[in-house]
Amino acid sequence: MLTIFTTPKPFHGHQSIIQWNAWRSWSLIEPRPEVLVLDAAEGASRAAAELGFRHVPGVARNQFGTPLIRSIFQLGQDNARFPIVCYLNSDVILLNDFTSTLAEVAASQHEGEYLLVGRRWNANIVEPLRFADPGWRSTLSRRVHEEGWQESAAAMEFFAFSRRVRWEFPDFAVGRGAWDGWLVHHARRRGFRIIDASARITLVHQQHDYAHWPEGERYYARSLEYRTNQRLRGSFWRQYTILDATDRLTAQGLVRATPWERLGANLLRLQMYLGDRLRAGGPYTGPVLSVAKWLRRQIAPSRHQAGQRAHGASQNS
Repeated sequence: MLTIFTTPKPFHGHQSIIQWNAWRSWSLIEPRPEVLVLDAAEGASRAAAELGFRHVPGVARNQFGTPLIRSIFQLGQDNARFPIVCYLNSDVILLNDFTSTLAEVAASQHEGEYLLVGRRWNANIVEPLRFADPGWRSTLSRRVHEEGWQESAAAMEFFAFSRRVRWEFPDFAVGRGAWDGWLVHHARRRGFRIIDASARITLVHQQHDYAHWPEGERYYARSLEYRTNQRLRGSFWRQYTILDATDRLTAQGLVRATPWERLGANLLRLQMYLGDRLRAGGPYTGPVLSVAKWLRRQIAPSRHQAGQRAHGASQNS
């Protein structure tokens, strides 16, 4: 009942290892989803064929050769065989709680007017995982809990929704920021439920470098593509995050977000804006950024509180 679509990076070096790890985990979750591999990154079609994924070429690109989000989502939805679709970054490992949670949410939402998101756990993984080991999920969960850390609510690795929903994206470049916040803001303006499934889904993001960018990590905030994405999004107040969710999915079901969480979302936006100005060389933002971080920590859940779910994920094995 689920179609995952993704756009990979070239299968070189460490990027090859972590994408193989991610894709193999997708092929092992139950029930097995359909996976669409969009774009023609080097090595992607071979990996897709080996794992039984479908390779869909023809993604539109900008003048720098970077795939466009609107084309990725359109191709993913047009080629999906199942009613629930999910855009997922290509370096994320999934456990069995992913498909079961998506199915639960889809069954409870009227006419599919929802957008499902969730926090990720970061882990430094440099080697191929041992998927032949029947307990690989339990081993990975313990490792993530002991060595990893939960990312801030600004980092979104997946978006799940009904296949029939169309988003009307501007020409955002993938991997250059801003488009994810725009999507959450756009969904809220349309009256959709934004559901945070962080407490129910263990999402493992494998840390990586930025060698695929012309100037490494510095390219991100200083590139024309980044600034173009920022302009297409509009005001930084449209940079919504997981803290802007209307509902949280808990063990007891859906719970409405509180005004305190909305305040936390605005403080996180302020911190992100000041950080962006600081990277761009704006004056006097350092002290204010420190204050914004402190305020957000007082309101938003800590990594440990928000992420205790990972330690119990051994039941996925």
